[in-house]
Amino acid sequence: MANLNQYLIMSAAPDAPDFSNGLFISACNVGTTVGAAAGGVFISQLGTPYVNWVGILSVMLGLVTILYRSYMLFF
Repeated sequence: MANLNQYLIMSAAPDAPDFSNGLFISACNVGTTVGAAAGGVFISQLGTPYVNWVGILSVMLGLVTILYRSYMLFF
């Protein structure tokens, strides 16, 4: 999956492949940081019994985002 995302980013800016690759790596790092911070906030506020529910909500949010993006590609 990461290779497909990297290909899409690189093809969006073929004149600046180094810049595109840097954006890809930065986006991955920001996603990891935001995910860890959000997980830490949920655990500190709700406790560990709610980790499964937060995981389910995260998966649902991811699916909605994927469906929205695929809808935008066709229209």
